[in-house]
Amino acid sequence: MSKDILVSMTTTEDPVKTSLLTARTEFSKARIWPMQPMEIDPSGWLENFAPEDRHVAVALLDTFMFFNGEMTKTLLESALASLAAQPEYSDSPHKWESFLRRALITFPTGETPSPTDSGYMFVRIARQQFGFPESQIVDPQGAVVKVDASQEPVPVIFVDDIVGSGDQLIETWCRDYPLREGGFTSLNDQWEGGEIESVHVVAPIVTWAANQRLAEDYPYFGIGKAHILGPEYSAKNSRTVLVPEELRTDLTRVITKYSPKCGFSGKDAFGHNELALNIAFEHSFPDLSLPLLWSESSDWKPLRKRS
Repeated sequence: MSKDILVSMTTTEDPVKTSLLTARTEFSKARIWPMQPMEIDPSGWLENFAPEDRHVAVALLDTFMFFNGEMTKTLLESALASLAAQPEYSDSPHKWESFLRRALITFPTGETPSPTDSGYMFVRIARQQFGFPESQIVDPQGAVVKVDASQEPVPVIFVDDIVGSGDQLIETWCRDYPLREGGFTSLNDQWEGGEIESVHVVAPIVTWAANQRLAEDYPYFGIGKAHILGPEYSAKNSRTVLVPEELRTDLTRVITKYSPKCGFSGKDAFGHNELALNIAFEHSFPDLSLPLLWSESSDWKPLRKRS
């Protein structure tokens, strides 16, 4: 039998904290709450906070969103299926099938691609879950090379776990890659040259910030998503739903107070682009989430390590 993931506290502890942790334990036992990896440590994480601040941390923990592997695969499937509902495909199953047969499946990367980039995992899921052949699954440089070699325009699909700010996606789209016969070009240049038929991004979660940015600056991107996270899911938002209304001011104070212990300060205390999310996937914490959730500083116990 698996060890309890969420350990209830003794009755001498904060009753709100005790109630929350006990409920999570019982939900996991009953399989109502998704089973979580053993390394999630809510009790240890709460001990980072002084007693006068712990109620804010408890409230933040109560709204923490964790997506395990099976949930993430299901959401990715829903995100891909949402593309089929778009006007250019919904009226013709033949067009949708043709699109899937010809599409190149790729993913956003940093300036220096890393094997830990979540996109690598998601293209593997695309192959396993949806049956895309190896020949259609490529890294961004491979996509540029295949588009260049194609005799006709091809669709391109980016897959990832979350599109947060859109930075990495757009940087990948606009980055120059070497061609086999010499020279460099980008997917954006190939799009402008008519070599790419259509471009889509498929992700379980898209934030309000990325959704708005793509709609305004890259309106030709088709977005397949299972969920859009609204601005109220940011700890920076004045109407955040991550804590009760009466704790919103305290939330900013607590983040600012404890982030230096995590090795972060100023704007960095709120994650990449200050999106200040409160979510994690089984494979990793996105850098869009609050660092005080995942920091591994010597002075801090993470709720869960990033990967």
